[in-house]
Amino acid sequence: MAFVKAVDLSADEDEAFYELVSLRAEIGIQYLLKGLNLDEERATELLSAENDNNLTQQDRDIRDRLIAGIDNIVEFSVCEEYQAISDIPEDFDMDDPEDMDRLEEISDTYHLRYAAVENADIQYAAEIAYKWVVLWSAATWVTYMTMNDDRVRPWHRQLEGYSAPRDMFPEWMIPPIEWGCRCYLEDQAGNSVQNKAIPDVLAKAPEKPKQIDGVFSESLAKCGRIFSKSHPYFKVKPEHKEKLAGYVERLKQYYHAS
Repeated sequence: MAFVKAVDLSADEDEAFYELVSLRAEIGIQYLLKGLNLDEERATELLSAENDNNLTQQDRDIRDRLIAGIDNIVEFSVCEEYQAISDIPEDFDMDDPEDMDRLEEISDTYHLRYAAVENADIQYAAEIAYKWVVLWSAATWVTYMTMNDDRVRPWHRQLEGYSAPRDMFPEWMIPPIEWGCRCYLEDQAGNSVQNKAIPDVLAKAPEKPKQIDGVFSESLAKCGRIFSKSHPYFKVKPEHKEKLAGYVERLKQYYHAS
């Protein structure tokens, strides 16, 4: 509403939009911190550490994923709100009850329905990243598992049981994988690179099923994006890219992650 009012009154709509994307980013980052098992104070300490010698290797690994997560969530938030604002009709009238209903519908779609799934994916990606660097070593074998019920996608079921040492595991098979996916990785207790021969089949990872799009093709566990550039939110009109990049940089600086 603040953004719509700013446009209606020819006020500073840039600042109103910045406040909007700031709120979305803040919410997403809270889910990121929860997944990485960090409170705000510890996250700030990691981001502001001037001397790596004061950090353990585990601290550095967590910090790298914290920064990667913040970067991605900031970019994602800016583009999400850009798409939401783009859905507002050009002839929007605040005095028209139907237009106000349309505005509420847009907000509910992006900030309740879509955001609920997105926030869950952020937290899940961060939880996997936490296990990756804190609970598992490079020698740990991990296995792709499904919930093994009638809701499992057939192309996910065909991947079940694939195992590999942590650092050899295919990035696209690290959850979230797809929207609403419940698949998970299970570590194989007692198995390590040192005491288990690596079979030749690991030289070639499973072929990615064609049904899986590229939205989660990267993984925060390996310092990649939670939401890749193939996500529809990132489809921005060329004439708007520079302006949106300004919001992104401003927010990244705020979070000490630029």
